[in-house]
Amino acid sequence: MAKSTELPEFRDKRKVLFGEKSTPEQLLAMGRRFAEAERFDDALEFFARTEAEKDVRRIAGKAIERGDTALLLRAKVVLGEQATAEELADVARAAERADKLSMAYMAHVKAGNQAEAQRLRAELPTEQSPEENAAASPPPEDEERPDPV
Repeated sequence: MAKSTELPEFRDKRKVLFGEKSTPEQLLAMGRRFAEAERFDDALEFFARTEAEKDVRRIAGKAIERGDTALLLRAKVVLGEQATAEELADVARAAERADKLSMAYMAHVKAGNQAEAQRLRAELPTEQSPEENAAASPPPEDEERPDPV
C-alpha cells in the first residue's frame, strides 16, 4: 500500500474493503481518511461495512450543504433510511444556489414536488434526458453494428 498519508489505490482499497483480515477499526479509519480527503463515495463504501452512523450523517450533512442530491441519497442508503422531504428541500435549495440545476431537479422529483421539478426542467440546457438524446441520435454510418440475434 502507499505511504500512510496517501490514500490507497483501487486494488489496495479493495483488499482492505473485502479482506478477511480487515477489522471494523481499520474500515472505520480508512473511511475517515477518505472522508477527510472529501472522497465521500469511497468513504461511504467503508462506512457501510462498519458502525459509522455519525460519520455517515456528517457526509449527509455535507451533501445537503453542497447541494449534492446523489451523495445525500447514497448516504441515506448506507443509513438504511429515506431522505426526508425537509432534507430534499434543503439540498434542492443549496443545489440551486450553486447552479446545480439537475441536482435540484432530482431532489424535487424525489420529494414529489412536481411544480418545482417542472420549473427547473424548463431551465435545464436541454429538454431531453440523456437517454432520450441517445435514442434520437442514430449511430454514425461508419460504426460497426452488431448482428441482430
